Amino acid sequence: MDVSSFGAHGHVPLRGALLLAAVAGILLTALAGSAQITQLRAAVRKHRRPTTGLGRPRTRRRPGGSPDYREPATGCGL
Repeated sequence: MDVSSFGAHGHVPLRGALLLAAVAGILLTALAGSAQITQLRAAVRKHRRPTTGLGRPRTRRRPGGSPDYREPATGCGL
């Protein structure tokens, strides 16, 4: 099979060309996935709640309430 890409020309067996195309597709998919994961991690880091020195989220105190009180999670019907 004759192959020409980016100015390079050559003759490659069909099996080799298919293998190279599959490997290139896998690499491109992995690169795109890594970029997306990096963007998601940056967005999470940007919107993360402040933490105490121990790495735990800060809790809100209810007036007269215990310091362990946390706001209920949204969407649970409370």
